[in-house]
Amino acid sequence: MTPLVFLLLGSEDGFSTEWKHGKTPSMINGAFSSIAFLLGALTSILSGYLGMKIATFANARVAVEARKGIAPAFECGERRGSARVGVEGQGQGLRSGG
Repeated sequence: MTPLVFLLLGSEDGFSTEWKHGKTPSMINGAFSSIAFLLGALTSILSGYLGMKIATFANARVAVEARKGIAPAFECGERRGSARVGVEGQGQGLRSGG
């Protein structure tokens, strides 16, 4: 997918490498856009992996608490769920810039 992004954006002005009227050359635009696309994909993979690790760990903790009874399992699940929602809220705050 990254080469396709580079090809589409780099071919805008015929793969130009010259600055014209203050406009960024299409090769530079294509290169930086491809790098940004690749970094976005990698951070998405990393956040998905970490989220699944956290969810699996929390699920195991709830299963252990369920051996003691339903009330401890619900309490543990609520605590683990609120921690996850807190992390998601921080991510939303960082994404919006506020």
